[in-house]
Amino acid sequence: MRKISWRRTSVAALGLCLALTGGLSGCGSCSKDKEPGGEAAGLPAKVTLLSAPLEGIQAPADVLAYGGTAPLNTLLGALSGLATTAGLPVPPLEAQFGLAIKAELNLKDEKVVDLKRSMRFAVLNPKLHAAEPVALLLGATSKDAFIAALPDDKKTGDEGNAYSYLRFPGSSQAIYVNFILDTVVVTRDKTIYPRYRDFLERLAMADIDRAAGVIIALRNLAAIYGTDLDAALAEVKKNARAAVSTIPGADRQAWMIDAFTDGVGRWTRELDDVRILLDTPADGLRAQVSFSPRANTELQKTFASLKGTSSGALLDRLPADAPFFLWMDVAPAKLQAISEKVAAMTVGAMLKADPAKKAEYDQAMVDALSVMSGEFALAAHAPLKGDGLSLSSIFGVTDSEKARKAQTKLSSVYLEPGAIEYYKKVGLEVDMKAAAYMVGDVPVGVFTTKIGDTNPQLAAMRDGLTELLTQHVAIGKDVGVLAIGTDARPTVEAMLGGSLKGGLRAAPGPARALKQAAPNPIAILYLSPIELARRVRLGGMNPVAPMLAGIESTTGIGLSLGTEAGALQMVIDLPVEQMQKIGQVVQKTKGTF
Repeated sequence: MRKISWRRTSVAALGLCLALTGGLSGCGSCSKDKEPGGEAAGLPAKVTLLSAPLEGIQAPADVLAYGGTAPLNTLLGALSGLATTAGLPVPPLEAQFGLAIKAELNLKDEKVVDLKRSMRFAVLNPKLHAAEPVALLLGATSKDAFIAALPDDKKTGDEGNAYSYLRFPGSSQAIYVNFILDTVVVTRDKTIYPRYRDFLERLAMADIDRAAGVIIALRNLAAIYGTDLDAALAEVKKNARAAVSTIPGADRQAWMIDAFTDGVGRWTRELDDVRILLDTPADGLRAQVSFSPRANTELQKTFASLKGTSSGALLDRLPADAPFFLWMDVAPAKLQAISEKVAAMTVGAMLKADPAKKAEYDQAMVDALSVMSGEFALAAHAPLKGDGLSLSSIFGVTDSEKARKAQTKLSSVYLEPGAIEYYKKVGLEVDMKAAAYMVGDVPVGVFTTKIGDTNPQLAAMRDGLTELLTQHVAIGKDVGVLAIGTDARPTVEAMLGGSLKGGLRAAPGPARALKQAAPNPIAILYLSPIELARRVRLGGMNPVAPMLAGIESTTGIGLSLGTEAGALQMVIDLPVEQMQKIGQVVQKTKGTF
């Protein structure tokens, strides 16, 4: 697969980078950028180019990616503003951008570039355009002014291009300049503009009502690089399998390697495109990535089956002070469909030498998953006793009797010789108490993983991992609970008894994460990095806590997955408050490390 030489076209690289980071522009509600009217050079008389949404442009087979930004002056000004908010002073970006364009294109005057208009770009097939497969589109204050700013030794009418010239004497690669109304098209390959003129005209007129938008045409990428990708993935699979072949449980690792490499190949071939759209509401940055599958593919069916049915109510039963949570909602039918595979990866992997036992435990895992509602929530929160953070999870159950029976069977796997040997190979031992204590009529199992001395790497982390290696598991009437930590009993009792002070869904940070989440969410991850770093304890210690004293955060970063119109969407939400707090941390710790 040929590597694109971005260094040789730094303007194109800058265009792509700004398109990818353009969500910082603060233009979520900006008016759409309209190109000046008039006739385009070379078009039939009185033909007007019509605008269309960026997502609505049909890319030719040799276009790999395309996109654009909101007006550059707004984008660059907002970048400066956000950097200042975060305590990271930067030079005036508008002036810097103008000077960079002037130097890269060898212009006499950078002011001929109209920063009040959008920038657009297209990445083309490198196999056809060896010089540089990129076209960059910039607004000009006027066509005549831009022409006047070009070097005096420019050529005209160069094999279908309006102008061409060398950036400096002796350069081996020319710059080609063409015009679509008052939009300048800059390329380093003289065949690009004549070959893709129709597409570039549509791109020049595209409406960009987001801060930035980038569309990756995977259908074209797969057609051009499919063979290369297969060879690369085969090499990755071979090398990765060789690397884990000596590790205990290598068969399970091999399954994961195969799943990853096969999945990448499948997604590349069955996705139509990937759309990256960035916006900034008044209080932060929101990035949306949409994976659109081709019609009538297995991937399309998979995306359609991901939709859950829950409302997130389990979050109401977790403490509101959590700086981290993960919520998932998987359709129950989907859980049942993958239950055998999950069983093979977990309990089945420990007992492969005993087929009869393996079948028993595989069935227990299938039974356990078949009575789960599909809703799951995990949170790091203040413990009921002591300092630091506790990690607790809760999951919905539709048949408590069947779930408890399956859990009892699964718990006994740690007593099986095959499982004992499985853990022994990696220097671990599991101490299992199936009913260590009772909460009402609900037995609570406690599982403690002990680190031996045969694995020096794990033994060195023994003290710090002690809390994470003890699990309390219970199945109540409608929910299951898994709490981590040696002192997790009070949390389990409170969760099952209904006395744990919940309300995570109403807390400011999580509430924002839920509000900004992808449509029809199936997974939401929330992380307040400063609060997590300030409060976490490993082995009872936190060396960074004194540095973060006085810096408290009420919001966090949200990452979510959802489905809409057949596409899988990922949304990243970054509040301004987080940028400010991170800036404060940078300033406070400057010179410490």
